[in-house]
Amino acid sequence: MNTSLICVGAIHALLFSLSAAAVWMVDPESCDVASGKYAFVQNAMRNALTIATAANNALQQTPRSTAVQSSLDLLFNNGDQTLVNTYGPLVFGNTHGITRLTAEATQGQALSTYDVKIYCDQKRIDSEWRGLVKVNYDNDIKQNLQEKDYSSCSLSTLMYTTTPNGLKSPHLQIQICPNFLLWALPIANPSTAWLSLDFWKKISASLVNQVTARFHPEIDAYSLFDVTMLHELTHASRRFSTIDVDNGGGAAYGWKKCRALSTTLSSDTGNQWADPGGPEINADSWALFGCVAWQLSTGRISGINADGSFIMV
Repeated sequence: MNTSLICVGAIHALLFSLSAAAVWMVDPESCDVASGKYAFVQNAMRNALTIATAANNALQQTPRSTAVQSSLDLLFNNGDQTLVNTYGPLVFGNTHGITRLTAEATQGQALSTYDVKIYCDQKRIDSEWRGLVKVNYDNDIKQNLQEKDYSSCSLSTLMYTTTPNGLKSPHLQIQICPNFLLWALPIANPSTAWLSLDFWKKISASLVNQVTARFHPEIDAYSLFDVTMLHELTHASRRFSTIDVDNGGGAAYGWKKCRALSTTLSSDTGNQWADPGGPEINADSWALFGCVAWQLSTGRISGINADGSFIMV
């Protein structure tokens, strides 16, 4: 038994027992209504919260179903109960995890330091070189960003989360990279803009599945946009934030890398930022578990195989 994990859980329970519910908002300026971005991102956020709720419910099962426990076994050190019971609520719980986000903010509502705002582009950020120093100014929160809190979107970056300047910033930020959004949006091709969002989401998922089938497990392509949003939400907390663990060979994204990471536990010293870390602090490990728990809750699947393929009903 890892007593240090129990201590970590007790400390988190003590520190965060008084935390309040939070809200989320889609930025209306970068995610404009006319283009369809606002509705698309709003729907993705709602779906991500649905997935998080399914994961939270699955973790609270007593006893857990065979299918839920099997997925935990595959991702978290053979279902290490101390590990799962300590960190699962930190990620998904309604005290300080994702399900604390109980409502969508009304436009114009002031956000608190624990709330989340989602952006569709980086136009709010002005960057300039002052001598040898690059300064990035966020016109929304009216603050200079530290370099660690800002990342330029590249072809390989889908989304990223920032907690700028600690508690000094008015809210947490999730940045959707424009290229990823253009791939997912129905208006990427104006001639077919009349087709529904649901149609294009299904087509996109189908195409991704075909392209990546030779390289990645089935689960990696499933509801990619929504599950990526869920991944970012596991980062978007000032109380307990996951990281993208790199235990050699790059960050542990996707089923194969998360499976490889599953038995690599961090030497827990009470410092969640220890690197290399284990699956308990890895964002994609929890996002993938959420995806499985969600599909189990809908009755579409009866479980997941070790290779990342779904066991269909």
